[in-house]
Amino acid sequence: MLACRHTLLYDSHFAVAVAVAVAVAVLYRAAGVPVLHDPNQDNTDLEKCLDEVLLRLQSKEEGSGSGSGATVLVVGGFDGSFHHDMGNLHVLFRYAGVFHRTLLLGRTVLAELLHGPESAEKGLGEMNNLPLMRHELRLATAAEGPICGLYPVRQPCALVRTQGLKWNIDCALEFGCSISTSNQIIGCDTEACDDTALVVVETSHTLLWTQGYKLGIL
Repeated sequence: MLACRHTLLYDSHFAVAVAVAVAVAVLYRAAGVPVLHDPNQDNTDLEKCLDEVLLRLQSKEEGSGSGSGATVLVVGGFDGSFHHDMGNLHVLFRYAGVFHRTLLLGRTVLAELLHGPESAEKGLGEMNNLPLMRHELRLATAAEGPICGLYPVRQPCALVRTQGLKWNIDCALEFGCSISTSNQIIGCDTEACDDTALVVVETSHTLLWTQGYKLGIL
């Protein structure tokens, strides 16, 4: 990571009150990157960064821009600290709908939310007749998978259906009852860079999707 800092520069960097972060801020400032300081203690560093990203998107094209069409990739979204990882999962829910997609990327895993229909999220309608939101995930087999999981983090999912997994799902998911962990994506056992795999997930409520990721390949 130190080797690539001189070639990978950012539009801005947030300085936080720890020695390592101050040293990193000095490094980027010397490279001409503006360093912003936000003393707010109510939001995490990631929340501050996403607020800045949204502000910059909204300022484009004479204020007509928004974050709704943008995909945000959070590199280092999983750093091995359970406390930080849970805080970052919280951010996925807090910024749901703000950006087109928000993805957390760690060294070996990538995660994002798969949303359910708005009516189901608001608790409208009978549980047995809830509509399903369809998500089609096209994965680069050389870098993504094969391990994956589906987790009903915020609330139980009345119905989840999948295609393209070794153990497809057609049932409710709920912590303490049934979840899908260490599942496998069909077709992600090839190293061919031009191959893709398709996973279809239909869900009545928002799910957390996780998948294996080979960060060094791309």
